[in-house]
Amino acid sequence: MSEDVTKRVRKGARITFAGTVANGVLQVVGLTVLSRLLSPADYGVFAISLSLNAVTLQFAASAAERVLLLLEDGEDAERAFAPVMTIFAIAAVLPLIGYAIASRLGYEGLSFPLTCTLILTQAVNALAIVPRAMLRRDIHFTRIVAGEFTGQLLGQLGLSILLAYLGFGAAALALGQLLSAVITSAFVISSRPHGLLCWQISGFGRIWKLFRSIGVITGLEMMAVQSPPFLLGSVLGVVTAGLFNRANAIIGLPLQLVTSSISRVLISGFSLSMRDQDALRTIFLGQLRLVAVICIPVAAGLAASSDAFTEVVLGSGWRAVRPMVVPVSLFSAVSLMCVLTGTLADAAHRFREKIAIQMIDNVVAVLAIVGFGQIGAGPALYALAASSLLRLGLSLKLSRAIVGARWLAIGRALVPAALSAAAVFVSASAVGWLLAGLTMAVVLAGQVAACGVSLVATLLMVDRAMVFQVLGGDVRPKVPKSQ
Repeated sequence: MSEDVTKRVRKGARITFAGTVANGVLQVVGLTVLSRLLSPADYGVFAISLSLNAVTLQFAASAAERVLLLLEDGEDAERAFAPVMTIFAIAAVLPLIGYAIASRLGYEGLSFPLTCTLILTQAVNALAIVPRAMLRRDIHFTRIVAGEFTGQLLGQLGLSILLAYLGFGAAALALGQLLSAVITSAFVISSRPHGLLCWQISGFGRIWKLFRSIGVITGLEMMAVQSPPFLLGSVLGVVTAGLFNRANAIIGLPLQLVTSSISRVLISGFSLSMRDQDALRTIFLGQLRLVAVICIPVAAGLAASSDAFTEVVLGSGWRAVRPMVVPVSLFSAVSLMCVLTGTLADAAHRFREKIAIQMIDNVVAVLAIVGFGQIGAGPALYALAASSLLRLGLSLKLSRAIVGARWLAIGRALVPAALSAAAVFVSASAVGWLLAGLTMAVVLAGQVAACGVSLVATLLMVDRAMVFQVLGGDVRPKVPKSQ
């Protein structure tokens, strides 16, 4: 990997990290306020409509962008507006078909206006697929991050809160997403507006062939993320779907703050190092260690502080979320770790193996929710968390084959995270016990402080280099000097 590319990857990671943190702050504010303005039933209706949209249109948009990132010829990607919009138009009817089928089966919580609003949101996002992919190919993230932050601020925070206050219910969330999509797409398109004028259909066959491979994977990944609220709504009702939606969103947020900023530049690092297995192995093991140190201790801290966390962040009206925090924390942490292994599989074009792993995970997850859901929400969610561990194990096995690493090396990369998680869980639990009787806000503040101190202290003892790497803002993939 050249020095220029290394610098661009490093700069891209820093920009996306800063943007993700800023967006995360806005999301925390939005979740805290909106949870006090909307009911679990409102979130349940929104989650069900979002599931129909995500496993169809959103998967098509995501897969199309990943195709453009993996094309060897950048000019082919830049001229791909017409093929991409053709694919999107084909996918546009799928959520309506899904709505019609679910409605015919008598599914509770469906909303046709909400479904149409989310389809329009994805149509707006689709206009920016090509320019966003070109910015990502060049590792230029400033305009993307600026658009996402502005859209989050004005749309999903400003408009959603206003409409929720005025009593629009679940529609407030959908309309906020629509405005956010308009603003974000405008920022991205303004960087390369000429791409929208390219209506050549040349190269469609090559793009379609790659889309079919990646599209199956992306669709299965979307089903893994979006099917739980849909299935929970079908087995346990709309309110349970809403509770899971908020629990998963607020718990996954701290983990996404860092992992998304890293994963967005990882595919470039993996792709550029694919011909040098030593460099690829070094990058993968380093990023596995970093992502694990982020995900596993944070999940442990959330599990230990579930009572105070739920009360302070979501409010007293969401106390039913508390039993969900532990299994959802584990599910979110493991799912985000699989983003790393999935990105590596994409860069290596190991699509068949990734499809097989995702299909196994989806089948097991459906059986877990439908089967254990007959007992209750808690057993269903613990079974879902167990299914995510199976997926992680299979994904690590594939990653091991790609980079040529030994199981011992992978185990060593996970040791700092395991020790840190244990320290975080014990310290947060102890602080919660010592501060019992005080206000929940004080308890949560104490637990957060204890988690931070215990995490840094443990890493200083077992992996000091990791602490200085993160504190120094250097989260880029490490590449041997021979590169």
